[in-house]
Amino acid sequence: WAELMEPKEINLVNDEPISLEESFHNCLFYFLKALDVMVLDASVQCDVMENFNVAREIKQDVGDGGTALINWPADYLSQTEKDAIAKLLMTLSELPKAALLRHEHRQAMDHPAWAELRVLAARLIEQLHDAANRNQAFFKNQAAQQ
Repeated sequence: WAELMEPKEINLVNDEPISLEESFHNCLFYFLKALDVMVLDASVQCDVMENFNVAREIKQDVGDGGTALINWPADYLSQTEKDAIAKLLMTLSELPKAALLRHEHRQAMDHPAWAELRVLAARLIEQLHDAANRNQAFFKNQAAQQ
């Protein structure tokens, strides 16, 4: 019974469980996408996020992905990379309420606290360059095997 209750990851392409490594690379892929949005200018962020709860969505996408990556059960990232992610997450967690306005998207994204996060996110993208290259290679390899 306990076996039936444990969550299992399913690969929707062929209904086989995906590996921990593939799961990691999916998480990293979407985290990097979230960072790509985080570095954009406020008006572009709002457009990309379709003016829907922009600040909170970006905070959640980056926060959830980053938290998962630094706590991943296998060491796919170096400690330096994890520390760089943690630094961004710390700053993200300190956003004031004025930077998270729900209905005034542009006003929220123009808050000065987001300017610092954009700089940190750009720096983090550079720091994760090698991990991003490994991520791309993983998916190219996966595609070649299919």
